[in-house]
Amino acid sequence: MRYASVALAVQSLDGYEHCCDQMQWLGLAMAGNPTPRKRWNTAGAALLGAGLGVMLVVAHEIYEISLGHLDNVDPFIHILSEFAIFGMGAAVVFAAIADIRNWLVRR
Repeated sequence: MRYASVALAVQSLDGYEHCCDQMQWLGLAMAGNPTPRKRWNTAGAALLGAGLGVMLVVAHEIYEISLGHLDNVDPFIHILSEFAIFGMGAAVVFAAIADIRNWLVRR
């Protein structure tokens, strides 16, 4: 059995539709294949968002320092404030996405 990488469901030779693994992982299986929809962990999504935000800040600060853009500001306050803003901001966004997805699955 072969699946197309772009298609969400593929009609096989026996006439049944089979969902791709990515769709089952997201809990968005097609109507013909009932799979239980698992709730996304909101706290885990927030932690993932905070980690991603911190990694983006580290990459951004390495870029700014390599270009020498921190000449006339206090680097400690500048970097610490960006860690707080981007870390908490990404955590809130990821937690909100997980919560909205859980709410849509419950409906």
